[in-house]
Amino acid sequence: MNKLSRIGILANSRKIRDIGPILKEFCAYLESKRVDFTLDEEIVQDIPAFSSFEHSPLEKLLEESQAMITLGGDGTILNAARRIGPREIPILGFHMGELGFLAELSRHDYREKMDKILLGDMMLDDRMVLDGEICNGKGCTCEYALNDMVLFKGLSPRMMTVKVEIDGDFMNSYLADGLIISTPTGSTAYSLSSSGPILTPDVPAIIINPICPHTLSQRPMVIDAGRTIRITFEEVPHGAYLTADGQHVERLSKNGEIFIRKANHKVRLIRCSDYSYFDVLRQKLNWGKR
Repeated sequence: MNKLSRIGILANSRKIRDIGPILKEFCAYLESKRVDFTLDEEIVQDIPAFSSFEHSPLEKLLEESQAMITLGGDGTILNAARRIGPREIPILGFHMGELGFLAELSRHDYREKMDKILLGDMMLDDRMVLDGEICNGKGCTCEYALNDMVLFKGLSPRMMTVKVEIDGDFMNSYLADGLIISTPTGSTAYSLSSSGPILTPDVPAIIINPICPHTLSQRPMVIDAGRTIRITFEEVPHGAYLTADGQHVERLSKNGEIFIRKANHKVRLIRCSDYSYFDVLRQKLNWGKR
């Protein structure tokens, strides 16, 4: 990918009123650079003043765009990644949230970085995706996750017991509040708050991390990304749920089973060519500060 062209723009619809002023400024910047861009139709529906810009329904936007720019937090990027799916359209994140590990641009530096990116001074940062096959007794459905898939017990105060097999080989039965299955990208998300390890994005691995396990000996496990995880239930007092990147929640039956493996596609994030993952970690996690 040498230069950006035919850009689609998505925004966090729940924060669109707050994002509106910076989005207007950003659109004016793109026009000044003669960049061909199209807004997601939902933006215009929320703020009719943007109707003067070209806009399209999401499906058409995904069909016609060579790159997507998202305005919001990391959740907006995760949502865009799920919508894009196997199309592998590169994503450029414009950070408008609180912490933000995934976005490249911010309201403070977007002009400087966009000037570089529009000149082709950029690279693609490929990230692994999880493919979750959920079999609930009435057929199977598929969900994708860039960060993680989380199995949890809902509102029940009692722990659940889940059985985990790796490529058909029994690994462990976890008595815990839930289970996090994370990609390297998701290692700095929910898994990190559950004492999971940080993996650099290029490590081909999956993290299996119990949430509040009954015994402290049940620690996070890192396995090769080429393996398949099968999860079944031994004891679920009041049902269980699975969420993919916090974007989709599915209630699970006691007789259900979940297969999680590396997806055949990846998520492609647009970066300035001088991007450093370790710079991001130091900045976001305040390493070296007292």
